Amino acid sequence: MSEEENKKTSPSLGSTQAKTPDQEARLKAEILRSKLRTVKGLNENFTGEETMGWLVRMDDSALSADETIMPGKLLDASQMTMPVLMDILFDSLERYSFEFNKKNEFTVNCLRPDGFQEKVDHFNRRKFRFMRGHLSSDEYSMVFYATDSAVDVYIIPTDFLVGFDPDESDFPSFLTFKKLSVQDSSSWGIDRTKISLDEFPRVCRRLLGQIIKVTRGEAVSTDKFSFSSSQKEE
Repeated sequence: MSEEENKKTSPSLGSTQAKTPDQEARLKAEILRSKLRTVKGLNENFTGEETMGWLVRMDDSALSADETIMPGKLLDASQMTMPVLMDILFDSLERYSFEFNKKNEFTVNCLRPDGFQEKVDHFNRRKFRFMRGHLSSDEYSMVFYATDSAVDVYIIPTDFLVGFDPDESDFPSFLTFKKLSVQDSSSWGIDRTKISLDEFPRVCRRLLGQIIKVTRGEAVSTDKFSFSSSQKEE
């Protein structure tokens, strides 16, 4: 087989069986509907007493602002791709960090992913795509490293942010969003545990709250995510 033929027949990592134009159009439409439904839910939870209460507790102590995440139904029952998940995550993270930055002693910068990046796996002799975004303070950063089937979240010193590669570091992950298969559909959970769509705003507040706690010295960077709040655990 020629090199050109090999290029045509070898699928890239995360590729799926070719779809017809009609199938592609239906899938894109479903992804858009999925995001619109999710963003609608986020908007409903973003404003109001719940968010204001969280901000007040953050002023007092990030520990007291922790919220318990309740396992439940899958995040979404449709074909939610990793880019859609990252988009939804950073929609909320941007808004919550903006509100936090209005009146606090330090700021948390939010940089959403700027499309796909490509990495070569020399051991397996293949390339794969990933996306990366982060939250960062002057001292610590929370990195979201996303592949087709998982989004790993790391807390690292900001000095290590530029060029951070989880495969070449010893930093443990704080949590992992995993792609879960349900019959013919796929969805996402946290550390393989199902979560309710209604809990998603709390998940984003917990993520932002964790980098705030670590920056304030109220937590350590090697802490692991727990579905229960620190208050409940005590």
